[in-house]
Amino acid sequence: MSEQLFKKWVAGVVNQEPRLGPNFPYTFFEIDTKEQKVHDYVLSVYKKYNLDVIEHVIGKGTHFFGSTTDRQIWREWYSELKSINEKYPPLTLRITKKFSNELFERPIYHEAQSKPLDWSRSLMHFLNKEIKGKNRSDLHFSMNDCGLPKYFKTVVYPVEVKV
Repeated sequence: MSEQLFKKWVAGVVNQEPRLGPNFPYTFFEIDTKEQKVHDYVLSVYKKYNLDVIEHVIGKGTHFFGSTTDRQIWREWYSELKSINEKYPPLTLRITKKFSNELFERPIYHEAQSKPLDWSRSLMHFLNKEIKGKNRSDLHFSMNDCGLPKYFKTVVYPVEVKV
């Protein structure tokens, strides 16, 4: 039996904080490996730059949703990580499942500067609802319901999925 491709609509957050503008992006990154050495290195770079980060194990890798920072610091931070996953443009991270049985572990907050801020609580609330299957099929409504547009540019976009 041959595999078929179909489009699935997913939600994501963009690394721009609407109130701060493009000069203070979020520090988003993703890895497509379960290798502990790589994972630990990525977290060490967040720690080096004193950035709070949400770690979210998803599918075959991990998404890292880091706090905002000055554009120049962002460039330095990213230059230390880019070689790990050169295919990932650090702009948008997916926050919904492609498949109902896709691995979505509970997000972990790594504190660098402060207790979880509103942006991180809103995002973790959404991710936990996604894990439990409690988000609505209207992805825009679900993101609004958790307050994500207050802190992120939110998007809904198609991805190709093999079945």
